[in-house]
Amino acid sequence: MWVIAGHTFTQLSRMKVFYFLIIFAVLMIGVNFFELPSNSAGANSAEEHLKMVKNMSFGAMEVFSLLFGISATALLIPKDIEDRTLYTILSKPVPRIDYLFGKLLGVLLIILTATLVMDALLCLVVYTRANGIGFLGIQGMIPTEMEIYKKGLIDSSRGLLTEAEFQNDLAAKQSQLDALGVTSSMQLGILAIYLKTVVISSVALLLSTFSTSTLFTIIVTFVVWGIGMFQHEAKDAYVVMTQFGDSWWLKSMTAMIAVIFPDLHVYSITDSATQAKAGGLPLRDISKMLLISPMYTAMYTILSWFVFRKKEF
Repeated sequence: MWVIAGHTFTQLSRMKVFYFLIIFAVLMIGVNFFELPSNSAGANSAEEHLKMVKNMSFGAMEVFSLLFGISATALLIPKDIEDRTLYTILSKPVPRIDYLFGKLLGVLLIILTATLVMDALLCLVVYTRANGIGFLGIQGMIPTEMEIYKKGLIDSSRGLLTEAEFQNDLAAKQSQLDALGVTSSMQLGILAIYLKTVVISSVALLLSTFSTSTLFTIIVTFVVWGIGMFQHEAKDAYVVMTQFGDSWWLKSMTAMIAVIFPDLHVYSITDSATQAKAGGLPLRDISKMLLISPMYTAMYTILSWFVFRKKEF
C-alpha cells in the first residue's frame, strides 16, 4: 500500500491542474495580507474584520481541497487503465483492496501536504492581521489610555478609572486581541476541512470503480456532497412544513440516508472556528467528527473493494 501510495503521490504532484489549484488557493489566502476594500467591506469592528479574513481563507482551502480531492480520485483508476499500470500491478500478488487503499492514501497525502502549506500561510496572515489591527481601534485604544494614565488623569474621585480598573481593562483588551489571532479552534476548523475531503474522496473512489466516465464520477460526487451538506437542513424544513413532526420513522429514514450519503453537517464546526472570539469548540462535536470520518472512509473504501474485486482487467 505504501509503495502504491508513494507512486500515486508522485503521479499527482506532477499534474498541472494540481499546480493551478494550489496557486489559486495560495493567492486567495495571501491576498488577505493586504488592506484591500474587499477585505474589510462591511466590517465595523476588529472581530468582524478577522472573521471575514478567516472566512475567505477557509473558503479557498475548502474549494481547493474538494476540487482536487474529487478530480484526482476520479482520475486514478481510469488513468492507470489507460497507462496499463493497473495490469502490471494486479499481475503481481497485490490484493485489490491494497491497491484501492494505496491509491486513496496517495490522494490524501498530497491533499494533506497542500493543506499544511495553506495552514502555515493562513496562520501567518491571521497573526499579521491580528497584531496590526490598530487601524480598527483595538491596539489604538491602549496607547490612548496609557497616555491618560501617565498624565495622572485617572482618578476615582473624579469618576475616572482607578489603577486596578485600568490594568483590568488593558488585560481584557489584550485577551480580546489574542482571541483574534491563531487559535486551536482555527486549527480544528482546518482539520474539519481535511476530514471532509477524506470522506468525499472515498465516495469518489467508490463511484470510479463502476463508472465508465470520469465526468460522471465527478458530477455524481458533487451531487453526493450537496446531499450531505443539506440533508440536515432538509430534515428540519420537512419537520416544520409538515404535520408529521419529528416522528420515529422520520428519524429512521434520516439515519438511513446518513448512512448512504455522508452527513457533512458534522463538519460544520468550521463556522464556529472562524469566529473571532475566545473559547473552544464543543468537545461533543469534535469527538463526533473524529469518530464518523474514519467510519465513512472505511465503509466507502470496503464497498469500493466489493465492486472492484469482481471486475475483469
